[in-house]
Amino acid sequence: MSIPLKGQEVVVTIVADGQIQASITDVKSADFEFMLDLVTRSYLGQTSDRYDEVFKGFKVSLELNVETQEIFSLIALITDRAQRRNANSNIQINIQAILNFPNGDRPKIYGQDLFFAAIPLNFGSRTDYGTVKLDGTGSTARVVLS
Repeated sequence: MSIPLKGQEVVVTIVADGQIQASITDVKSADFEFMLDLVTRSYLGQTSDRYDEVFKGFKVSLELNVETQEIFSLIALITDRAQRRNANSNIQINIQAILNFPNGDRPKIYGQDLFFAAIPLNFGSRTDYGTVKLDGTGSTARVVLS
């Protein structure tokens, strides 16, 4: 019997323009979604439908604790790119998740050239840790097995 993967075995790295922006272990939650559409066709003279799928992109949703200011560098980079304030507005932001299985397997999920929606920064109360939520979407993603 194999041991299921837990969140403690997941490390997320954010790379922008080829430079590591953050290697994050204070991720409260991470959702990775490979978006697909199922295409169904029905034809006369056939007794069942035919199916195909279309890859529609990749979504990532991260909720992070605010531990260092490096997350604010990433937020500034994202907002500067969105406002076209950088001389190089072609900055590419990638997210890599390394999944460390107990048996030694280390598959990686790569979300490439991601774009982001609103980035909420939350301090719920005097005793709550600050959190940042990053929701990114891109047209390219891949899984690399170890």
